[in-house]
Amino acid sequence: MPELTVKTRLGEEKKIDGKVGYTVMEAIREANINDTATDGVFAICGGCRACGTCHVYVDDASKAAFGVMEPEESDLLDMSDQRTGQSRLSCQLKITEAANGAHFTIAPDF
Repeated sequence: MPELTVKTRLGEEKKIDGKVGYTVMEAIREANINDTATDGVFAICGGCRACGTCHVYVDDASKAAFGVMEPEESDLLDMSDQRTGQSRLSCQLKITEAANGAHFTIAPDF
């Protein structure tokens, strides 16, 4: 099972398990890093790529494990003032064995 590192909005780094086939959003939710506005992801739409509340920053060394961003994801992220070159929607990041060791930072509120 790939191990992921997630940095919360409070700056705390947490190591979590990422089940192959799940999304990073699902792994974050299963690890209970979604319970407060100051800590985790809201993921209001449940992973339908409709809200942007699962916005994370993927560190440069981890980007290759998740492939190219779809235009719809990019369009949604364009609505965020916090978008950077590392921005992704965690609901769109499928976990594979290549994701082992990946690092994410939960973005500020959308």
